Amino acid sequence: MTYQDKVNRIVQNVKTFYKKQRPFHIFHGSTNSTRIQSFRRADTIDVSDLDEVLKIDTEKQVMTVEPNVPMDKLVRAARGKGLVPKIVMEFPGITAGGGSRGCSRREQFVSIWRFRPNLQQG
Repeated sequence: MTYQDKVNRIVQNVKTFYKKQRPFHIFHGSTNSTRIQSFRRADTIDVSDLDEVLKIDTEKQVMTVEPNVPMDKLVRAARGKGLVPKIVMEFPGITAGGGSRGCSRREQFVSIWRFRPNLQQG
């Protein structure tokens, strides 16, 4: 499934919940949280498959990745193109999306990494 197919599926799911005026839960996949999670599958939009490295521009030194790409996968992809990130979040399982939104947003981290959250519908 392409990135655009995934985005279109998510957009359709959100529209369905919106039309029904029903709250929903976003399921990202595995978690490192110790909190108990409870949600009904019927009230959930699954985005766990947004886990691919989409593009690496070696000239601009920019990677385009989906939010569920873990740091270890991101680093392997970068190294495969001869690049090494200046800073990597300390826990390999932290995803690009989770780290950019969570506690990994330290001043030094943010000054080097530039996260531009985009969700583009075709």
